[in-house]
This record gives sequence, C-alpha cells and structure tokens, in this order.
Amino acid sequence: MANDLDARVRTAAFNFLDAKTRRAGSDVLPRALLAQGFQFDGRRVPILGPQGIFKPAILPSMPLSITTVPVEEGDAPPYRDVIGHDRFLRYCYRGTDPGHRDNVAELLEAAHILPDGHPQEHPVVPNGMALCGLHHAAFDANILGIRPDYEIEIRLDVLEETDGPMLKHGLQEFHRERLWTPRRPVLRPKPEFLEERYALFRRAS
Repeated sequence: MANDLDARVRTAAFNFLDAKTRRAGSDVLPRALLAQGFQFDGRRVPILGPQGIFKPAILPSMPLSITTVPVEEGDAPPYRDVIGHDRFLRYCYRGTDPGHRDNVAELLEAAHILPDGHPQEHPVVPNGMALCGLHHAAFDANILGIRPDYEIEIRLDVLEETDGPMLKHGLQEFHRERLWTPRRPVLRPKPEFLEERYALFRRAS
C-alpha cells in the first residue's frame, strides 16, 4: 500500500511539473511555486523544502526531491554535490554518516548485476550498482539493461509505450544515457558481469 501511494504521489508530481513547465515555456520554475506544490487527495504536497533531501508528510517512505546550494565565486562549496554531464544532480551525503537522520531517506539501493543463484554471484562491489528503487526493479525485471560500456537501454516495448510522465521521465528518457561510475576503476561494475547480464536483457527483449 505504501509503495502504491509513493507511486501515485510521484506521478501527480510529474503531472504538476509538466503542466507548469508547459505554461511557463521553460523548465526553470520559481522556488515559491515548487514550495507551494500541488493538492493530492485534499492535502498539499510541496515539491521541495528547506533541507537537502525532502520527504513530504504524505509520503510513507520515499523522498520527493533533493536540492543543493549554488557555489558563490570565491567561496568554498557548502556541499560536495555536483551536476553531471547528463544534468542530473549527484547528491552528497550530509557529513560522512549515511545513517544521519537527513540521509536515511536516500533514494539509492544496492542492486546485484548477476542475480542470486548465479555461479559467479557474490556480494562484492564489482557485482553491484547503486540504483533508485524504480530502476532497481526495472533492472531486475529486464525492463532496463546496461551494456558493458555502461550505456543504458530501455526494452523496446516499454520505450514505445505511452503511459504518462512517470514512464517518460522515470524510464524512457534514460535510454542511451550512460551509467555514472566511480572514479576508481576497482569500484566500478565489472564489464564482464554486465556483458553476461546484458545478454539476459537482450533475450528478454
């Protein structure tokens, strides 16, 4: 029930943002508008709040948004967040403790590349990836595949489906994007593991 509510609220959030960006003719929206948010089942749902990871009271488990602080010229950055080449925010933990109260609602889960029961499946870093809950489930269901060169593919039937902003923004727009990987090669997903898992994805397609 909680996961269903999360999904419905996130879909409503995407619908709200789509409508506002179309009306504004821009994907840059005023902070006050996002802080005001939208109505869902008679309750106000803000898109963002005063802290980095923001979870509205209506959501039982998942955050709705994350924010960072722009760096002023000449000042040290307050956080080590970075914007990637794909324009997605790489959010840094508050401090160094993943268990800090502001960090416990992180969006990422540990996903195995080679599934349980595979002869080479081991709980080691090269056999894992950090994915959000949606992409973890899509990867396990062979809806989302990752090539050995770290390029992401979405299964063709899902890519061609029309089913609202959650599908569009949550999955389809990641097609042909590249997986973000750590700087140290030893911490990256092993290409040989990805190649074997990608073959399973292709067979499912």
